Amino acid sequence: GIFSGMFSPVMTEFDEKTHRLLVKNIPAYAKHLVKTGVRGVFACGTCGESMTLSEEERKTVIEAWVQARNTLNLPLVIIAQVGCESV
Repeated sequence: GIFSGMFSPVMTEFDEKTHRLLVKNIPAYAKHLVKTGVRGVFACGTCGESMTLSEEERKTVIEAWVQARNTLNLPLVIIAQVGCESV
């Protein structure tokens, strides 16, 4: 099935000087994960960053993962964290 195999949480990378999202490394990261046997990733929330990302930032990260998968033709399932903290 679609959810069989190993799924990996992935980090959301930020530039250390500007503190802005850094998505340029996602294609290399995705390629490496697939090469090591990972079948899917859980993006935007694995380290608690979902609470600090804006809706636009989340969209940017998920789009970068999808683009990397499609451009490199990788067999990779992408699960997007879309929740938020309870109020």
